[in-house]
Amino acid sequence: PLVVYFISHPYAFTSRVEAISLPEEGLGNTLITNLSRLLLIQFGGGIWLGQWPSLSPFFGIPMLTGLLVCMRNLRRGTAWFVLIWLVLGWSPVLLSRQNWDATTTILRGIVAWPVVCLLAALGITTLVTSLFSRLNRKEMSLLRDHDDIAPMIPSLLLLALGGTTTSVQYFGIWASEHDIRGRYTPALIQHLNHGARHHTLCPRKLCGNPTNMFLLQARYPVLSSLLPEQVLTRLDTNMVDIILPYENGEKIFSNWYLLEPRPDGNGDVYLLPPLSGEHIETLAASTRGIPCAVLATAEDQPVVRLCALERDIIRLWAQLPPLHPIEAHWKDELALTGYAVQPALVRRGREVALYLSVEGTAFRRRRL
Repeated sequence: PLVVYFISHPYAFTSRVEAISLPEEGLGNTLITNLSRLLLIQFGGGIWLGQWPSLSPFFGIPMLTGLLVCMRNLRRGTAWFVLIWLVLGWSPVLLSRQNWDATTTILRGIVAWPVVCLLAALGITTLVTSLFSRLNRKEMSLLRDHDDIAPMIPSLLLLALGGTTTSVQYFGIWASEHDIRGRYTPALIQHLNHGARHHTLCPRKLCGNPTNMFLLQARYPVLSSLLPEQVLTRLDTNMVDIILPYENGEKIFSNWYLLEPRPDGNGDVYLLPPLSGEHIETLAASTRGIPCAVLATAEDQPVVRLCALERDIIRLWAQLPPLHPIEAHWKDELALTGYAVQPALVRRGREVALYLSVEGTAFRRRRL
């Protein structure tokens, strides 16, 4: 199924290949950094690296033991097979530029995961066999009388001890330190799906994550784009609420959704044109200190502010920069007639907005 998918969606394959391409410079430093982090993930004994916990000691120590057993038996073809599999499986992680604070970095080494488990199984079997060999004859005779028990001991140790540490890692540590916005989802979605009576502006940072977009489909099933000249016709004659961070000093975002409820219980959601830096500052200044309602969790923890937006501020989303005329045609089917860039002076690390005016025979005039 994966091959069929990539054949029918070739861009999905090439984009993933580009993500694991070799860095153009600093390959040595990249390799050293990635290798040190990868070893820490495997043998860190449960410590955290970004959003990833390292393997527990009950898995890491047997894996290291199994790796040493393979290196000690290099004359055997099976040892070479396992080591080559491990190196090839880890190569996308080692050779590509990584963000070790991200959540998907380790997934690039998924090909190596089966052999990691194989090495751990080999290691724990070796350790238990060595332990049994040191027991006295009485105990060994007991095991010989119950030879069906001995093979189960490594599995029981791994399930009991490894499962316990993994449960503590995920349910005790990760669950209490994950992205705080995840806790806000129920209160925010409950209001937008059932409590919203007016048009509502919601930052894409809050409403645009996959979980919230999925839950919002109960009332707002279709996402459309709203052109600047259409903004005032949608908003100018209606009361508009805006969802803002709870703390006044938090960042105001440039990308927003407009959620438009209808009396029949359904609604529409639109992606608005992005705000420029100047318009973001205007919005922040206009909403600072205004009276707002507060959405809270079931534990009365404040989530976001819900404020009534002044009519003049709504025009921020309807203002387009003047377009520079240009004539570029493609096969008499598509024409680029104008463009604009904001801001005119782009600084490193800052967002830039590109506006295009496009005409085509297959569709009416559009601004993207």
